[in-house]
Amino acid sequence: YQRRVHGVEDEQAKLDQIHESYAEQYNILKMKLQKEIQGLEQQLEEMRALYQLNAEKLEYNLRVLSERVKENEKAIQHHKRKLARLQDVLSGLITKYADTEKKFRLENNILTDQYRRITEQFKDLQLKFQYFEKADIEKFKKVWEMNEDEAMELVNQCVKADRVIFEQQLGAEWKPPPMNFWLDVETLEETEKKVVEEEQEEHPEEEKELSDMAKKMLDMLCEQCGFLVEEKVLRMIERFEEEEKGPKKIESILRALGVENQSDIVKMLQFFQRPVETDDGELGVDLIDYQDAIVALRHFIDYQTKNASLQTSKKNQMASHEERLKEKRKREEREFWKRMASVIPERNFRLWTALERGLEKYIVLLQDRSKLIEETDAIRHQNDELRALLNQYMNSKINEELFSPPQLAVQQG
Repeated sequence: YQRRVHGVEDEQAKLDQIHESYAEQYNILKMKLQKEIQGLEQQLEEMRALYQLNAEKLEYNLRVLSERVKENEKAIQHHKRKLARLQDVLSGLITKYADTEKKFRLENNILTDQYRRITEQFKDLQLKFQYFEKADIEKFKKVWEMNEDEAMELVNQCVKADRVIFEQQLGAEWKPPPMNFWLDVETLEETEKKVVEEEQEEHPEEEKELSDMAKKMLDMLCEQCGFLVEEKVLRMIERFEEEEKGPKKIESILRALGVENQSDIVKMLQFFQRPVETDDGELGVDLIDYQDAIVALRHFIDYQTKNASLQTSKKNQMASHEERLKEKRKREEREFWKRMASVIPERNFRLWTALERGLEKYIVLLQDRSKLIEETDAIRHQNDELRALLNQYMNSKINEELFSPPQLAVQQG
């Protein structure tokens, strides 16, 4: 029994010990849980406040969105009315555009015809101008040669007169004047020949036949670049036979690209070539593929655009050079006539004038002497007549019948 009592007491002591240890853990856990409860309650209050705030924000946003929906509905109605009005305006503009396009297409066709007609007239006028210019140049040369021959005859007469005056009238030594009236004519003619040769090189009269590769390139252009041909030209080409359609189409394409001569075709061919390796292992050239024709054509157009200004400046330089040559030629012609007009020096002219004055005085003196001689001859003739008449009176028989005859008076006198 005592053992049992001791066992119960031991067990009771263990239970008390366990209760004490768990009481401490319970208090610690209780304090921890209370702190967590307080934190959660605080979070709950914060969440409630946040919820309230979000609820107010959402209500405000809802009201704003409701207002915006109303405004958007009004804007949608306004835009619908505006869209309907713009559709009406668009349909009117489309109709007006179609009419305007038709009108301007008609004007474009008319202007194109006028341009071509004026171009043909201008070409004809150029040909006529060249013909008349050539005829005028020939006529000018003939008139020039005729006047030059007449002027040279007058110059030779003046030179001969100057020589006669110096050698025969003055007895002085005579030096012939320089007769080369064209000083820079050789240099001028050489320069004109060079200009003509350069023009002939740039615009050769006889063009060589195109190579096979160039012909293939033109066929490629005809097949790939048909969009460059105008509709009106296409309608005109359709009237030709099949053999003539291709060349006419190629001609229209080249005209649209600004290609005027074979040198431009040769330049274009360089953009349509690519390097290839032959069977012998050598490097050669061949035409590009048909699908690359548009790219090569674009590169050629860029090249033409870049070099257009250079060609224009070169043409302007050639034109200005020709103008300078013409001006130089005119100056030389004026100097030619001036030198021809001054073939007799001013000193000789003054000598001629002095000699002329002296000769005029000498002529007046000779004329006076001639008049005096004539008067002397007339008086001498009158004296002879009077002497003969006096002798006749003196020898007359009637004097013998007079008381005082004339002979006696003469003897007494």
